[in-house]
Amino acid sequence: MRAIVKFTLMSFAATSLLAGCDIQPKTKTMADVVKEVGRWNIPKDQKAKYSHLPTNEARSHYVRDTYLNQIGVMESDAERHRLAAAIYLNYAMLQGEAIPNYCKGMNVDISAFQTGFKRINGRIESGVKKILAAEGTTLEAIHTEFVPKYKTAAKYELMSTGSSYSACQTIKEKSAQLTNMVKFSNFYPGIAQTLRNIN
Repeated sequence: MRAIVKFTLMSFAATSLLAGCDIQPKTKTMADVVKEVGRWNIPKDQKAKYSHLPTNEARSHYVRDTYLNQIGVMESDAERHRLAAAIYLNYAMLQGEAIPNYCKGMNVDISAFQTGFKRINGRIESGVKKILAAEGTTLEAIHTEFVPKYKTAAKYELMSTGSSYSACQTIKEKSAQLTNMVKFSNFYPGIAQTLRNIN
């Protein structure tokens, strides 16, 4: 059980590689925003603010705080929406795409988890698709560009609970339980609500 909980708390850890930076949506493509959000990490001068939290919870809090800071200076809802979409895409491409793909490569079928992930986040993903359409792109195009880059991230996230093969087996055996635990709104409730409300 501890391994399962640890798995769910890795929501952003494997994709947070570099220090956070300001996003200027007007001069960047949707792919640029997705890439930059994937690099958000807690700067050294802010680590004390989150030191009371476990590492991966701290990252989730940092992502939420950074999102709130950035949307406060954005000029339009469209800019705020695409930042929210980029946060979801980074989360979903790791949890809902790269990890199932990695397990498949180890001959462990966790398609039930992948299907459950899409179902439980369905309303949010519908909003994301609308945002992507307004940006002249699609979910498939973003996945094609980014999901292969998450292979190493998926490996290390799975290995954080022991062996990656054992982690894949655990996901297969407990797919229903884990699907509920990795619901996007569990980690990012405000961002999830924004994406659900996209018309």
